[in-house]
Amino acid sequence: GPGEPQPGQPVVPRPGPDEPALLVDREALKTALQLPALSGAAFDELAPEAFRHPAYVAVRRAVADAGGAAAGAALPPEQWVQRVLDAASNDAVRSVITELSVERMKVERAPDARYVDEQLGFLNERVVQAQVAEVRSRLQRIDPADDEYQRVFGELVSLEQRRRQLRERAAGGA
Repeated sequence: GPGEPQPGQPVVPRPGPDEPALLVDREALKTALQLPALSGAAFDELAPEAFRHPAYVAVRRAVADAGGAAAGAALPPEQWVQRVLDAASNDAVRSVITELSVERMKVERAPDARYVDEQLGFLNERVVQAQVAEVRSRLQRIDPADDEYQRVFGELVSLEQRRRQLRERAAGGA
């Protein structure tokens, strides 16, 4: 029936709402579902791999398949969440979406643009950090006399720069 997992769609374990390693992932998804006008395009630029839990990756994909958070900004809240639910791959993912669409944000003040920026900034920084590590290890395997070395080094410098900008943004600098 409709409750059965689709072939090729493993039923994902549910992440706990208070898992420290996943708090930013969870908050970022809540912003996309609850505040699409604020997270919009910035959220839509996040790669699914930015999320550390398969259930959250699946929710991220459902948001994308529903047209992205930017599209959600133009819809009434219930209609937007319904579109994401319709785009979800199975009931397990739908139940996580339902939970995230009503759960309070972990912020004392009313969640504003700055809060959304901070969450997305943290996630982006994490992605860039992984890329930095990957490029660094590639660099160690290249002979510095090789032309390839300069190219990869340039890549590393620009990633480091991007990471610094994201860190400043996440710290509420911009």
